[in-house]
Amino acid sequence: MAARRVDAVLLTDSNALLCGILTDKDITTRVIARELKLEDTPVSKVMTRNPLFVLGDTLAVEALQKMVQGL
Repeated sequence: MAARRVDAVLLTDSNALLCGILTDKDITTRVIARELKLEDTPVSKVMTRNPLFVLGDTLAVEALQKMVQGL
């Protein structure tokens, strides 16, 4: 992530469906802060599962509403 200068990685299952997201915050709060070994911690244990998403043609106001409402 650091080499590519990204803050988040989208994760897909074997069917190419979105199943999770891993952020730099996930790594710092769920791995480093808990003093887990980065080399031994599977992404599946620290990622945010089943994140909400919108499609590319969704209006920004609709996306914002979804974020605010937590739907």
